Parts: sequence; structure tokens; C-alpha cells
Amino acid sequence: MKQVYKNFTLIVALATSVVLSSATLRAPGLKLADIRISKGVSKAVHPGCSQKTLISTFGKPVQIKKYNFETDDKMGYVIIYDGANFYFEDKGLMDFEITKPGFNLTFGHPEVLSAVGKSIAILPSGFDVKCRDNKCAKVYDLKRADNVTTDRFLEYDYGNSNQKVIKKIILGGY
Repeated sequence: MKQVYKNFTLIVALATSVVLSSATLRAPGLKLADIRISKGVSKAVHPGCSQKTLISTFGKPVQIKKYNFETDDKMGYVIIYDGANFYFEDKGLMDFEITKPGFNLTFGHPEVLSAVGKSIAILPSGFDVKCRDNKCAKVYDLKRADNVTTDRFLEYDYGNSNQKVIKKIILGGY
């Protein structure tokens, strides 16, 4: 009976350790409200900002066109710059794709500055790494200010597991 109790205690201790370590890995969580996008030394914009704010911050875009958000079955707009696309619904900036150096993304406390062309080593732990077809990405589920997980994610594409340089930054939804 003592051996069964010892084995049970060991299993409970190991399970608790795994749960605590995975919780620590993700704590406190990247919050959607902490994300800021800047270009050069310009002011920053954030998810939810208006089209007017984006354009006044980054200047005249290459193109503005209608965009169909298929998952929400809504129409919106995509504002296209050289190196980045910004997708707007009626609620403001919903998604973006940064594909070239020049746009910076900052988040977190302490603040992390990331950009296309920078090393993935600057990214904090807690990202899920997903590789398929010789392409890898670090994906982070975003939280609200009250720490509740949202349906939004931040993704860093960086090629294969030997290439450790950011190729694309995406804010999107599931």
C-alpha cells in the first residue's frame, strides 16, 4: 500500500509540475491592446484604430480597396503600403500583414521591438512553433486586458527551422 501511495504522490507531483511550467510559459500573456505598429520614427498605430489615423500616421498609401472578410461575411477595406497591408472593418483596424523591413511592431512589458528581417531570437517564450512544408511560424494567442484569450493571434513567419529571420508578421483571427 505504501508503494501505491508513493507512486500516486509522484504522479501528482509530476502532473502539477507540468501544469505549472506550461502556465508559467504563457504568463502573463500578450495583450492585443499592447500591440503598436510604427514606420521609421513615426507615431504608432494600434489594432482598432481608424483608417484616418493610419493614413495620417503613415502617409499616403499605395492603394485602398474594398475587402471581403470571408470568416465574418463582412465587407471592409484594405489599405496597402509598400511592405504592409492593413485590413479594416467597421470596428477599425482588424488585421495586418507586414512583409518588408520598414514597419516595426512593438508589444509587451518590457517592450519587444520586432520587424521583418530581424532575428526570431528577440521574441519572448510562449509562442507555439508550427512547421509545415519547410516553413515555420511562431504563433501567439492574444488576450484582452483582463487576460481572457481572444480569437486573435500574432504570427511570425520565418522560413524553415534553420532560418531564424522574420519574413512576415501577421495579426489575424481564427
